[in-house]
Order: sequence, then C-alpha cells, then structure tokens
Amino acid sequence: MTDEKQKELDRELDTALAKYAAVEPRVGLEERVLASLRAGQAQVPERVWWRWSVAGALAAIIVVALALAWRSSRPHAPVIANHHPAPAASVEPSGTRASSSGSAIPRTPVRRSPRKAEMAANPRLDQFPSPRALSEQEKLLVRYVHEFPEEAVLIAQAQAESEKEIEQLIGNQSAGMNQDQQ
Repeated sequence: MTDEKQKELDRELDTALAKYAAVEPRVGLEERVLASLRAGQAQVPERVWWRWSVAGALAAIIVVALALAWRSSRPHAPVIANHHPAPAASVEPSGTRASSSGSAIPRTPVRRSPRKAEMAANPRLDQFPSPRALSEQEKLLVRYVHEFPEEAVLIAQAQAESEKEIEQLIGNQSAGMNQDQQ
C-alpha cells in the first residue's frame, strides 16, 4: 500500500509541477510593471544642485575677472631695481708710456668685460615674473567688482559654497570607490 501511495503522490506532484511550469504570465503584467517603474521615477526628486554649482562657478569667474580688470586699470610702472650701471667696456690706447726713470715701457691694451656693459643696459627687475598688463576680460571683471561690490561678494560666497559641495561629493564618491575596492 505504501508503494502504491508513493506512486500516486509522485504522479500528482508531477502534474502539479507541469501545470506550474506551463503557466503564462497574467494579461497586462508587462504594462503594470512599466507603470510601476514610471511612478517610481516620478517620485525621485530632481537634482538641481549641479545647476547652482555651475552658476556659482560662472559667478566666481566673473568676480575674479572683474577684480583683475579693476586692479589692472590703475596705471602702474614696473618696479625696476636701482642698480648702478657697470662701466662700459673700454680699451685703453696702446702705445708707449714713459716711466719715472725716463725709459719707454710698451703698453698693452686693457679690455673690460662686455657682459657688465650688457647688464647695465638691461636693469634687473625687483619682482619675478615681471608684471604684465591685464586682458580685456580681467579689466571687465575689475570694473564689475568696482561698480557692484555687494553682488561680487555674494557671488564669491556662492561660489565658495558650491566648491565645498563639489569637494564633499568627490570625497563621498572616492570613499565609496575605496570601499568597493576593499
């Protein structure tokens, strides 16, 4: 009896498994899955932080350019070190010179270094690299900062905040990558 019950139980199990394997997906299942994905996507908050960081970066660039332009709009002459010029290279005429004893001593020409003469012609600057004139963009930035100082400060602060956020994001990403590698 147990052998016959075992065979009947096996047959019922085989038919149940065959039925389970032959089942088609319910009608409209694909549409429900897609609708669920769309609903989940609508719930994700829109990330606008990158827009603010780009705006802050542009504002900081403008502030810097205006500050540089304002700084360069003031006329200034390059600072030149006050070095005493070396005497120019000279050659004394050759010939003979009479000594105190009355005998003639031949003279040889004395030459001085031409390098010292060159150095005297091109004085050294006290500052390296030497100052240069501002570009048009730098002049515009300086003029903006001069005309709108409060806005320039606000823009610079916004830029600093956005840079901190970007550094934090980069730090978080690199920390996540380090954890993944371990």
